[in-house]
Amino acid sequence: MPATPDASAAPVPKIQPFRGGKHGLPLAVEPNGDRRPEALAEFLAGNPDWVRDRLHEHGALLMRGFRVATAEQFE
Repeated sequence: MPATPDASAAPVPKIQPFRGGKHGLPLAVEPNGDRRPEALAEFLAGNPDWVRDRLHEHGALLMRGFRVATAEQFE
């Protein structure tokens, strides 16, 4: 189980428990400088095991602060 994301695949965003959530749920994924939707997509695609493991552990990932304005960009 990868404890940390692979930084060689894409820039690692800021990752921390969501402040308004209980028991560390959900896990918040926020930009660490690069807010482009492509940066988020590259990070997620480059770290599928980490994403799967965090989803299993936290139940949800809250991705916020990225410049995703349309459904196509989100997809």
